[in-house]
Amino acid sequence: MKLVNTLYDLEFDLIENQILVLSIENHLVYSNILETLWKQYKGENGDFILSDESKELKLSQKMDCIYNIFSINTNDRKIITKLYQELTFQNDTLLQEESVLFKQELISYFDKVISTVPYNLKYNFDTDLSSLMKSLSVEIDDDSDSLLEKMMQYINLMNQICGVNIFVIPNLKAYFSTEEIIQLYEFTIYNKIYLIVIEAIQTPHIEGEKCWIIDEDLCIIEL
Repeated sequence: MKLVNTLYDLEFDLIENQILVLSIENHLVYSNILETLWKQYKGENGDFILSDESKELKLSQKMDCIYNIFSINTNDRKIITKLYQELTFQNDTLLQEESVLFKQELISYFDKVISTVPYNLKYNFDTDLSSLMKSLSVEIDDDSDSLLEKMMQYINLMNQICGVNIFVIPNLKAYFSTEEIIQLYEFTIYNKIYLIVIEAIQTPHIEGEKCWIIDEDLCIIEL
């Protein structure tokens, strides 16, 4: 997989077992790149092109930008929406007989409820499992004990449920110890997830990283 920025003539190969670290010393470029990635992550147009074997991919479908790690939500709307879709699919394909019986029992129960009041009532039972799940507030049980665990759980859910396999995290090393960073790297590598760390200053190298620098004069340095 390849990520290209046409404005600054950047070209990065996203490789399994490798963490991409981009240190941008020019503050204007740093701000512009983060803003552009964010806009494209939200579905707007921009200077980045993501491709896989010459096939262009929609960046908003394959990438997630975690710009505020404290706002990570394992019950993000994207995750819950895809979860409902997956559960509905499993219901329609694996539990067809049980689904029919459940609806029959539900209609029978509602008929009994209606019969308890002295009104001439009618109803249209035209609902699906997704609607019922929403009324039950089905959600992910967040059992994380630390910020790092919560981040890994969120990344895992976005990857497995939503098919997102590229995560951009600015200034990651400012939030975690070296041991925690290594743990996160091992987690993403094991799960074949691409991690892009963008920072304003160059930080000490950690095993598994592929580092690039854009200096004040916009020179691109591959380390």
